[in-house]
Amino acid sequence: MDSSESWTIYFLRDVDRASPDHAPALRFLNDVPTTVAAELMATIDAVAAGPPPSFRSGGRYRTMHGSMTGWHEARTKHGKDLYRLFCLHDRKARGLPGPALVLVTGGVKPNETAFSEAFYWKVRTLGRVYLESNPRHVLA
Repeated sequence: MDSSESWTIYFLRDVDRASPDHAPALRFLNDVPTTVAAELMATIDAVAAGPPPSFRSGGRYRTMHGSMTGWHEARTKHGKDLYRLFCLHDRKARGLPGPALVLVTGGVKPNETAFSEAFYWKVRTLGRVYLESNPRHVLA
């Protein structure tokens, strides 16, 4: 794969839900203020075009650490709230035509606070189900 190749953006489709089109990240983006969703998606568009291995974010897109190693987050702040969109880089992307930037889910927290480990566990569980799927469960 050419390291300069842009990546395709996909939304994780949660197949454990009753609706076949349930996408946690899409629901998150639909629920936040329009300006927040626009900022997060502008960041995601830039990352995908970057592409992810070489994208320079200025803090808007970060690699996570600790229990979230292997994850990435698009970030923005509005007022006293921090908005996060959790993503996976899928270079193998089984069943997809090329590398995928997968939007998994999102979260909102007050400034200067942390998400709970229980919240991160839910994010990682969605990611594990995605990575175990073949073909990948996504919406374009």
